[in-house]
Amino acid sequence: MGSRLDPQSYFIGIANIRNKFTHKLQECILDIYRYPTFFNISYKTDGIRIIKGENIDSYGNIDLKQQFDHIDSNTHDKFQRTQLFYNDLVFTVRGLIGKVGIYKSTEAANINANVIKIRLKNNVNADFLWYFFNTSIAKKLIENSSSGQVQKTITVKDILNIPIPLPIFEKQNEIAENIQAIRAKAMQLQKKAREVQEKVKMEVEREIEKAEN
Repeated sequence: MGSRLDPQSYFIGIANIRNKFTHKLQECILDIYRYPTFFNISYKTDGIRIIKGENIDSYGNIDLKQQFDHIDSNTHDKFQRTQLFYNDLVFTVRGLIGKVGIYKSTEAANINANVIKIRLKNNVNADFLWYFFNTSIAKKLIENSSSGQVQKTITVKDILNIPIPLPIFEKQNEIAENIQAIRAKAMQLQKKAREVQEKVKMEVEREIEKAEN
């Protein structure tokens, strides 16, 4: 009775993934929490930033330069268990579920009711798990664990039972460093491509100016 009768559970790909990943996310978690009562909050233009699902982009990034809603320190203190620390994961659990961001700041922050805070144990590399949760494999596992027809949702129990790869800590660090190097190189290439595009644009404009003279 307790099992989810979801047709996706029978997909061969999902079955293979579940068999391959023998660890569960619950093995890595120090604390996981959201306040369902975090509604009708009076937001401010400054103060303590609130991280929402829409603050996490499709790649799992939380751009700290974007616009955030804020709360005052008194409200922040009322919701202590969802106060964010550096390297906490932020997981969307309602609506567009399964976006997973990582909080890369020491500045105070909190979350709204549509996301959940995941604080990992010290022997788990947060970047490693964050990278994993932003793979197509993890997205399939999250989708397979969700429920609801009109509005998708995922429970704490479902999240805790998500299968994950969990190599030894040294291997996690190595993989995370390799991925970070790849991402940094990709960002450099994107920057260079933008610079080339800007240079081409300037050349085109100069040629057009010549035509007008």
